[in-house]
Amino acid sequence: MAQELPGLAAVEEAYLDAIQRGSRERAAALVLDALDRGVDLRDVYLEVLQPAQARLGELWHDRVIDAGTEHLATAITQSVMSLLYPRLFTTRRIGRRLVGACVEGELHELGVRMLCDFFEVEGWDTFYLGANVPARSLADAVVSRRAEVLALSATIKRDVEVIREIVREVRARPGGSSVRVLLGGPALASAAVCREVGADGFALDARAGVELAHDLLSIPRRRPGSGEVATTNAPDPARPGREPDPAPLVDPRRRDVFTELSTLYSEHVNSQRELTKYRVELARLASEKNELIGMLAHDLRNPLSVVLSCCDLLRGPEIGAEARSEILADVEGSMRFVLRLVEEVLELASIDHGRLNLSLEQVDLGEVVGAAVKLERLLAHKKGIHVEYTAAAAARVQADPGKLRQVFSNLLSNAVKYSHPGSTVSVACRAEAGTVVVEVRDAGIGIAPDDLSKLFRPFSRLHGRGTSGERSTGLGLAIVQRIVEGHGGTIQVASRLGQGSTFSLTLPLSP
Repeated sequence: MAQELPGLAAVEEAYLDAIQRGSRERAAALVLDALDRGVDLRDVYLEVLQPAQARLGELWHDRVIDAGTEHLATAITQSVMSLLYPRLFTTRRIGRRLVGACVEGELHELGVRMLCDFFEVEGWDTFYLGANVPARSLADAVVSRRAEVLALSATIKRDVEVIREIVREVRARPGGSSVRVLLGGPALASAAVCREVGADGFALDARAGVELAHDLLSIPRRRPGSGEVATTNAPDPARPGREPDPAPLVDPRRRDVFTELSTLYSEHVNSQRELTKYRVELARLASEKNELIGMLAHDLRNPLSVVLSCCDLLRGPEIGAEARSEILADVEGSMRFVLRLVEEVLELASIDHGRLNLSLEQVDLGEVVGAAVKLERLLAHKKGIHVEYTAAAAARVQADPGKLRQVFSNLLSNAVKYSHPGSTVSVACRAEAGTVVVEVRDAGIGIAPDDLSKLFRPFSRLHGRGTSGERSTGLGLAIVQRIVEGHGGTIQVASRLGQGSTFSLTLPLSP
């Protein structure tokens, strides 16, 4: 009988033993084995690395281990986290930015480093400054990186004044008033501290930090997580145990040299993270490019083969007028498909290179959706499909009306394409908690569960042809998603095979 693989509690015990013994290889193997068994990376951080480091600190505090053992064990955890970097950066970016750092004089940087890693897994771009960062340098980084969130960590209470100075420095910079400041660490996990220094909230672990930031910025969560989240109005958590040792960790006479060394180390770690991110992204792009080239060649070959076959038929001496007209119609249909495919490839490439040009203005979204519905009804009528529309009152958004028409025309066209004759496509537009939601619902062929995650990938024609043989380029939904996200919105789909699909698009309402 195969031996049962240990749970995370056993992994944490084994990991703590490995780092105390100085066994980098054993520690890394334990973590990688857990990931290979399907354990979520975030659970490894919160249930293996973090508690092991906490217990390591307790052992040092109780003088069970010496400082050298504690430092070596911490260095091993830092090395293991670096080994995990390629797994952090595989998530599609969502265009959000965070700066994370320990305050000046604070040397315990693993907590904020884990926080940055959690945000990377959620698709954020993070800039990790590391330990012992002066207030002005933090404010400079927030401005230069156009960060929306600043995450700060400290372990001793006397750092509260340092935090207040940092928040004041950030708020004084252009755009600084909109930056959300999150606190973490034993000295800062308090609603009273948040109010005192002007921060937006605190979190007790990395997962809670992500949830808090998403709540503060009204970002839909990709995956519901656990973990405690507190805001500035929450009660202070009970924190049993000793207060961190307030004694200076570094001799003041050597502080300048140590500051320079810690800065160099943090820059090295951040450079390592950035290089890993770029390497993963390059590998993804290379794979995607090869896949797209193969799909594009396949999609062009079919209509071009039709055109060549029609040319051969047209050369025949006994082609009547009626047959010639049918052949020309096939040629025209094939070439229109090729033209649409090429245009959508060029548009998608332009968007992915950052050239989504939006001419923003105040738009009544109900009117834009209504115009798309009116046009689609003419096409749906030929297929015997009814399109009904329920409009919202005063749903005004800041948007590019032409791009939005493109979005809704594509969603409605798909709904009709994959619906059965005689069925109904329902469109509803409603205001909801500072946003406007548009739902396009059909009762068509639906989407298989395994295909839902691929739906917005280029060339992902999961349905094949429509219910009346209509063809698709497989690029429309990929373009739709990028346009919606370019407007600061989101798009989601719910579907059951054989029972239809519902696409839900959410955009922020104008203030």
